[in-house]
Amino acid sequence: MSMTLEVSKALNEKLSTLAQVNGTSLDTVLLKALTLYDVASDAKQKNHHIGILDDQQRVIAEVVGV
Repeated sequence: MSMTLEVSKALNEKLSTLAQVNGTSLDTVLLKALTLYDVASDAKQKNHHIGILDDQQRVIAEVVGV
């Protein structure tokens, strides 16, 4: 299946930068972003939270607003 997606110049630049920095394609960046959004959405529905942990398993940031 094929789909055409029109995005703003700023979003295209961000996606391109992420793809380049991570050595991957725009498709992969979008797929990973949607996967993370799906996880965050599911967590929100279950009244759970998503965070970033350091190597000591301490929460150093929480993902909010998703």
